[in-house]
Amino acid sequence: MLFDSGIPREARQLIDDYIDSVLLLEILLFLRAESQKAVTAADISAALSIDVRWVQQRLEYLQEKGLLTPATPAADPATIRRYRYTPESPALAGAVDSLALAYRVRRVAVIRHITERSAA
Repeated sequence: MLFDSGIPREARQLIDDYIDSVLLLEILLFLRAESQKAVTAADISAALSIDVRWVQQRLEYLQEKGLLTPATPAADPATIRRYRYTPESPALAGAVDSLALAYRVRRVAVIRHITERSAA
């Protein structure tokens, strides 16, 4: 069992089910913070200093997991894809909120949980 460091159950479960790296968590929290905007992989790449191709792959993963939706149609390959944070359920949104708070107040514990999970 992983070290229980006061991270709420729903936040731990979200990590276990969706988050395989701290960088992915940073992307998710960026999207949550910018939820009123539709952002591109390049926007996130510039803000977080992460490779844009990797960001694009992770955005597609988060979309598959029901955490965001494309704000531009995928039909036109020339169109730059924009995404918006839109969890598919209130429970999922609540889990992300809980994880965001835990990351703000118990950052080391959250990082430890992610890295222990990834190493398992």
